[in-house]
Amino acid sequence: MERNGEYANENAPPASRMDLMEYDCTAEQLALNHVRLCDQRESPVLARPGYSENIHILRTSATDLLGALQNAIANFIFELRGNGIPSNMILTPQVFNRRSRTVTRVSKVLWGSNRFVGCATQLCGSFYFTSCMYRNPVNVVGQSIYNIGAVCSACPTGPNNCNFSHWLCSY
Repeated sequence: MERNGEYANENAPPASRMDLMEYDCTAEQLALNHVRLCDQRESPVLARPGYSENIHILRTSATDLLGALQNAIANFIFELRGNGIPSNMILTPQVFNRRSRTVTRVSKVLWGSNRFVGCATQLCGSFYFTSCMYRNPVNVVGQSIYNIGAVCSACPTGPNNCNFSHWLCSY
């Protein structure tokens, strides 16, 4: 699955290792269980053991499920463009606890040591509710969102260690 590696490379320092995302069916099921509630808030941590979550509410029904999901992902990525990430890529307590110019949703998307994601979207009357689950660890305060370096320079060894069409490490 394609990660948004181009965003990291255009709007933040290059990543020495950022993996292609793999779809996680368990994450999708957790997300689906949550969006069916239409509760417009993050699920309790105990309801998603081992996963972190991004949610998005699209306040219209004038689209379809794919459009709502694309809108959610675009909003997660907007944090990078609009709010910026520290140039050293460290998720400090100050950055993590920001009340404005937040980056904690895009940091889950870009978290270098994670490559597993699953999402679900539900039409809830007049709005769409989207949840994406990321296998932990992500957003660990004090750690790097990802390691800075020449693109693909720290990919695992092997015949397909860099996907040059996306500039992401593959397996």
